[in-house]
Amino acid sequence: MRRKKIHPAWKVLVCCCLIQAGTLGAALCASMFYTPVSQSLEIPLGTFTMYVTVQGILSVAASPVYGNLIQKISGKTLMTIAVVLYGVSWIVPALSQGMALWYLIGVMRGVSIPMFFLFIPIVIQNWFEEKRGMALGIATACTGFSGAIINYGISWLMDFAGWRLASIFCGIFCLLASLFALLFGVTMEPEKKGLLPYGSKSHAAEMISSKCTLTAKEILHSRPFWLMAIMMGTFGVGSVISQYMASYALHLGGTLQMAGACATAALLGNSIGKILLGFLNDRLGIKKGNGILMILAAASFVLFLSGSRWIVLLCTASFAVGFYNSMISVSAPTLTRMCFWGENYSKIYSWLMACQSLANAVSVSLLGRTVDYFESYRPVFFVGFVGGMLCLFTYYLLFKEENYGTVTSKDRERSGRRIAGRQSDGQSV
Repeated sequence: MRRKKIHPAWKVLVCCCLIQAGTLGAALCASMFYTPVSQSLEIPLGTFTMYVTVQGILSVAASPVYGNLIQKISGKTLMTIAVVLYGVSWIVPALSQGMALWYLIGVMRGVSIPMFFLFIPIVIQNWFEEKRGMALGIATACTGFSGAIINYGISWLMDFAGWRLASIFCGIFCLLASLFALLFGVTMEPEKKGLLPYGSKSHAAEMISSKCTLTAKEILHSRPFWLMAIMMGTFGVGSVISQYMASYALHLGGTLQMAGACATAALLGNSIGKILLGFLNDRLGIKKGNGILMILAAASFVLFLSGSRWIVLLCTASFAVGFYNSMISVSAPTLTRMCFWGENYSKIYSWLMACQSLANAVSVSLLGRTVDYFESYRPVFFVGFVGGMLCLFTYYLLFKEENYGTVTSKDRERSGRRIAGRQSDGQSV
C-alpha cells in the first residue's frame, strides 16, 4: 500500500515552532538577567529595568507600522530583519558597561518583537484550512515550553560562566534556530509553491465570499473592531495579573516552594491553554472554544477573591488565569480572521495587538501601585474579575448578530456615514 504523502503545511508548522522557540521563547528569559546584570554593573534594579519600559513603548508604536509594511514588503523579509535585530540585541549586552547600551537594546527589542506576534499567525492561517486552531496552538505553545528549557540552560551558564556568556548563547540560539527555519522552511503562502492550504480541496467560492470587503478605515469605524479592541485590552490586563502569582503566594505567607508552584501553574496554563484552545476551536468551533476559556479565566478571579490559602485551589486558579496569555496568542488572531479576513487582515490585527500591548503597559504600572497602596491583592483580582465580565459581555455582543462573521453591510453603512463628513473626496485608505 502506498504511503500517503505528508502535506508541506506540517513542515511549515515545525519551522514556525523553531522560530517561536528562538524568538519569543528566548524573550521569556529576559527577566533572569535583571538582578545579575544590575548587580554586576552596579545599577539600581529600578533604573536598570527602565530599558524594558522603552521596549514596551516602542512595541506599541511598532505594531501598527508592521501591519502597514507587510502589505508593501515581503513578510519574510521583514521577519528576517526582525530576527537579526533581536538576535544581535542578545549578543550586544556582553559589551555593556553602563545603561546607555541597554537603552539601545530596549529599542532593538521593542521594534522587533511585534513582528514575531504578527508573522506566525499569518503563516499558520495561510497554510491551514483544517486543524488551524490546533496548529496555531502548537506553534504558540512552543514559546512556553522552549522558554522553560532555555531558562534552565541560562541558569546553568550564569553559574558556570557568567551572565555575559549566557546572553551571547541566547543570541546565537535565536539566530541559528530562527533564521534556519525562516530561510529554508517557511513560505508565507502555499500558492507561491503551487499548493493549496492543508484541508482545502479547491479555491471554493465560499472562501472568497467569506472575506471582509470593508476598507481599513471602514473597519476602524466598525463596531466589531472596537469590541475586539476592548477584548484585547482585557487580555492584556489578565496577562499582567498572571505574573503576580508567585508574589501573591508569598503575600499570603506561603513558602518559596508554594510561590514556585503557583508561578509554574500559571506558565502551564499559558502553554497548555494554547493547545487546548486550538483543539476546542477545531472541535467545537470558534464561538464555543473561545467562550469556554474566557469563562474559566474569569472564574479564576472568584477563587482568588475567596481568600483561600489552600495550595490546590491557588494552583488551580493560577492555571486558569494563565489562559489570558493563551487567548492573546490564539483567540486574538482567530477572532480577527473571523471578522476581518481579507487584504487588510494584517493591518487590523496589528492595531488590535497594539491595543493589547498598550493595556499591558498601562496595567503593569497601575496594578503595581494598587498593590502598594492597598497592601492587598484583592483590588487587583477584583479588577481582573470586572475585566473578565467585560470580556464576556463584549464577546456576546460580537456574536449577537446572526451573520457575525460578515461585517460588510450594517457596518459599511454606519462607517460610510461617519467618513462622509470627514472626507470630501470619498477616498478610503
